[in-house]
Amino acid sequence: MNWFFASRSSSRAARTISLASRAVSVAALMIFFVSATSANASITESSFEETLTTALETLLSGETKTAVLGDTEVIVKPLRTWKSISGHYCRRYQVTVTEPASATVRSESTRCRESGVWKRVNEG
Repeated sequence: MNWFFASRSSSRAARTISLASRAVSVAALMIFFVSATSANASITESSFEETLTTALETLLSGETKTAVLGDTEVIVKPLRTWKSISGHYCRRYQVTVTEPASATVRSESTRCRESGVWKRVNEG
């Protein structure tokens, strides 16, 4: 894989991000999924997960993957990659969701790869 692996000190620095801002980001995406699923049956959490997994597996940090899910545009951008102390690869990423009739929602989160699956990191 062509990922850039940061040092452990960079990993520690990444953990110092404000817990409050991470909680707001996760809440914003959860609100998006509830409203998008009720307003647009063609977008599902599984289609979003597929888009996210493809981006985390194939993109270099800083590259973007755009997917149109129904009327909703989803852009995934991995921001950085590192190997955790436990030996799992982790990626910080940004998701931008745009629906035609509402505002754009941008959020950041972290996932680590365990047993071939990108699992969401509990950030707060």
